[in-house]
Amino acid sequence: LAFAGARCGAVTGPEDVIRILNAVQPPYALATPVVECVEDALASLDEARSGIARIVAERERVMSAVEPLPYVQHVWPSDANFFLVRVTDSESLMRTCRDSGVLLRDFGGSLSNCIRITIGSEDENDALLATLTAFAGGTGG
Repeated sequence: LAFAGARCGAVTGPEDVIRILNAVQPPYALATPVVECVEDALASLDEARSGIARIVAERERVMSAVEPLPYVQHVWPSDANFFLVRVTDSESLMRTCRDSGVLLRDFGGSLSNCIRITIGSEDENDALLATLTAFAGGTGG
């Protein structure tokens, strides 16, 4: 289950703040499809927990495999379904990954040579790791 796009949340706070928020929010703040997604998610919490456990395990596996690569300078800790890594030459790495059908996000700017790696399925992560390892054996590492 992946409901990150549902954009559903809750607010708690002092009564006067909640009163002001209630005065400015639309009468039907949540669209019916969002409510249905939340109901589905709540009905299948065990499945969601299982999915989260899979993502966490895959994130740890991928991070552990990426960290020792010779062109990797830093891997930041993460509690999300992605992590950030600084490499010596993001442009070459991005080109190699793109040519291999692996899509990453190069941040640039103040995060020069920093790449966001999103955790996918085990097969997708294996393809990523194969590409990153091959890059290390070529001109990248």
